[in-house]
Amino acid sequence: MNTLRLTQKSKHSPLLSNLLTRSNTPSLAHFIRSLVGMDRKTAQAAFSHFLNDRSLTPPQIRFIEMVIDQLTAQGIVEASALYEPPFSNLHAGGPDELFQGQETTIDGIFETLASIHSGLVSKAS
Repeated sequence: MNTLRLTQKSKHSPLLSNLLTRSNTPSLAHFIRSLVGMDRKTAQAAFSHFLNDRSLTPPQIRFIEMVIDQLTAQGIVEASALYEPPFSNLHAGGPDELFQGQETTIDGIFETLASIHSGLVSKAS
C-alpha cells in the first residue's frame, strides 16, 4: 500500500488522476483491486465468522460464499450489489429478507465489506 501512495504522489500524478477519473475509482489501490480481485483466502478469513455460524441456513451460507466469490473475482463488492443478481437470485427481498430476524448478521456482513474496502478509498492527490 505504501508503494501505491508513493506512486500517487509521483510526478505522474496528472496521468494517474486521469486514469482514476476515467475508471471512476477513488484510488489506485481500488483500481488495482478491481482488476486483479482479492485473494480468496483473505476473503474467506474476513467472512469466516459467518461461514462458521451454525445458525445460518444453507441459502444464507451460500449468500456469504457468493460475496467471497465476487470479492475473489472482482475485488470490490459495493453494498448495493447485494440487492442485485446474482445475490437477489437467492431471495428476491435481498439480504434484509434472507437474513430476516438476524440484524446482527446482516449488519456484520455490511461492516465486513466496509472494512475490506476502507483502505481502498483514499483519493489520489
